[in-house]
Amino acid sequence: MLGGASKIAAILVTYPFQVIRTRSQQRPSNDGIPRYTNSWHVVKETARYEGFRGFYKGINPNLLRNVPASSITFLVYENVLKFLRPTGRND
Repeated sequence: MLGGASKIAAILVTYPFQVIRTRSQQRPSNDGIPRYTNSWHVVKETARYEGFRGFYKGINPNLLRNVPASSITFLVYENVLKFLRPTGRND
């Protein structure tokens, strides 16, 4: 549970930066003119035309992919630690 919750918190904080990075890497239009000139331009245009929600566009598939993977990773990690930890008995 904590692995999934921590991943949700991390995605909510960092997702706007991923949107900015992705949009700044877009290919130019057919005219060869880039849609965005720099990262700050991406922020201004997204805020102007899409509002705050524009920075979280497409977050649902990201959450559906990453939260279960993170939860499973933490579950496996804890079980492997439990398996490898010495029992404390001297046989």
